[in-house]
Amino acid sequence: MPLLLRIFSPHGYIIGTQKNNQSKIRATDNHIARHPLVIGSSGSGKTSYCHNLITQMRASGTNIFLVDPKDDSRYLACNDDSYLIIAPTAPFNILQIPKNQSKETNISTLIKCFCSTFYGGEHTKQVLNEALQRVFSECPNPSLEDLMHCVERLSSKSDTFSRRDAIAGVAHRLQRISYNYPGLFSTRQGISFEELFKHSLYIPVVLMDETTEFLTTYLIHQLYLHNRMNNIRDGLTHLVSLDEGLLSWNKNQNKIEGAPLLSSIHSMVREFSIGMLVTTTSILQIDQQLKSNSFLQICMNLTNSAESNEIAKTFGLSQSQKLYLDTKLTRGECIIKFADTWRSPILATFPPPAHDKTVSLADWHEAERRIYRYAAPLQTLLPVIASVADNPETIKQETSIPSNLPPKDPQNKKPDKLPKAATPKPKSKEQPLKLTPTEEKLLEYVCNHLAPTSNAYKILDIHPIAGTAAKKKLITLDLANEEPVIVRPGRGGKAKVLFPTEKAFQILGLKPLRGTRGGDGPQHRYLCRTIADLLPEAQLELSMGGKSIDVFFLYKEALHLPLMDQLRIIFNMDSNSQATSALEQAKEGAAIGIEVECSDPSKTTTENIRKNVEVGVSLTLFAVMPDQLAKAETLLKDQPNALVLDALKLLNALQEVHDTERTA
Repeated sequence: MPLLLRIFSPHGYIIGTQKNNQSKIRATDNHIARHPLVIGSSGSGKTSYCHNLITQMRASGTNIFLVDPKDDSRYLACNDDSYLIIAPTAPFNILQIPKNQSKETNISTLIKCFCSTFYGGEHTKQVLNEALQRVFSECPNPSLEDLMHCVERLSSKSDTFSRRDAIAGVAHRLQRISYNYPGLFSTRQGISFEELFKHSLYIPVVLMDETTEFLTTYLIHQLYLHNRMNNIRDGLTHLVSLDEGLLSWNKNQNKIEGAPLLSSIHSMVREFSIGMLVTTTSILQIDQQLKSNSFLQICMNLTNSAESNEIAKTFGLSQSQKLYLDTKLTRGECIIKFADTWRSPILATFPPPAHDKTVSLADWHEAERRIYRYAAPLQTLLPVIASVADNPETIKQETSIPSNLPPKDPQNKKPDKLPKAATPKPKSKEQPLKLTPTEEKLLEYVCNHLAPTSNAYKILDIHPIAGTAAKKKLITLDLANEEPVIVRPGRGGKAKVLFPTEKAFQILGLKPLRGTRGGDGPQHRYLCRTIADLLPEAQLELSMGGKSIDVFFLYKEALHLPLMDQLRIIFNMDSNSQATSALEQAKEGAAIGIEVECSDPSKTTTENIRKNVEVGVSLTLFAVMPDQLAKAETLLKDQPNALVLDALKLLNALQEVHDTERTA
């Protein structure tokens, strides 16, 4: 391919190797600050190319702002401790006023980003400005949740239809943020902008909806303002990497301003040491401003003739060069074009991915927790305004931070004796945690019942969206933990179950229910607790003669005959003589124990049956997981006082008996 050659300076980042002479092609911080644009079809290597550049820049100390809609870059954030993850539960207050920035500038930036993202007109801007001014006057460190409550209080009977709709619209949009980012929504004093921008940032994107667009746009605007207010102009402090750029730079985006969200600052961030790296599958669909303002452009193989025609125009390719692009350019090759350093296009190669992108769940959770090292204590994250919304003066008192120092004397005199009026008041008690009615209702249920969250929403008549938001809030506040559990036999039997923490019982003033022995897993806790709840007069974790039994009950025919009927069906009594003999032990007043085993039964089964017989248990039902049933049956073969059964079938049988009796 007759592309001109160029031997680049040994300084800078390697962005490719000239195919004809194997010389390294380098780009400096100044080149990167003028924005690279990478174009190529899906699978052409755009993301891997960018990762190679990002890795070099991190090694030189440049911070990266990574927006990742494909989870392709997760391994970069996990393997580099400098990255902080802006996860849904991250303790970060988006309303905080950064240092060297006025409240007015902060409010103006927030309104611009909010209305541009959520398609808000003049009425929305007026309502949001009024609410922001009020919430900042009432609370020194308001959260988005405080702002939403403030917006809701703006309504009055004299409102016009337009104002009423604008108030409802702002409140609903803020509520949507709470669903996707509960941590950002409720945090009042988390990590500061100043600390945040000392690090590389990673924003995982499950779906690029308006809430994620707002968060990304606002953080990039704040990064720009941070560098501008601190007059940071030398070098390159940050590279903003936007993979799948059509999500944010599509020229046909349906935004209220008729332009991409970042177009207003794209040409200005370079002046303040920030570059933007954008990848796209289509140069035709990308916004014209981004295309014309990208100094460094890299093209990979394409599959569309219209796209290659546009590349030929943009890169200034000759006829033979375009023919190479159309027919010979393969994965691992690219064409590089500098705007003015070297105007002729350069044919180059780039290395394949050098890293495994797989990230374990444990490593990911550990990376998510990094941000907590820089966050304020949990008690500063709890919302207060919801409970005292009608009394702004109370809000000021409750949210003010007491000083540890006495007030300064205006004349710098030290009084011999402290006046009585100035005697320090005793510290007020810590404010109780405030929950919404939905959150409190869900928490009360969780403290008294273990059930899949979807079942809990149905029982409590909570809409799934509201239930999910409440669940995320409870988890964020360390009031509950969500664990995967198998709840019924067959396909689709897995579910997520909420387990209350000790703090949950303290908050509600409830006495913790009797639980299983410590150290067991969520599956064992769920099965034992649920079996005990469904079985009349059953006791959980009863100790007899020093032997602990998972579930224990004294057989009463009036209460337990339906269970025995279900067991006869499970064991197929007509052909199971051992089951027939064992169930004959279930006489009036007989002690019956249920031992639940969720792991290898060979570790405890035989010892359990021996000890249970010694303490007077007439019949022991060993409930095991389906994959361990055959092994357990072999271990307890010919045991007259024990039966082995599928724990999930037992649970299902008890549930059927319970449902039948409830509807009778």
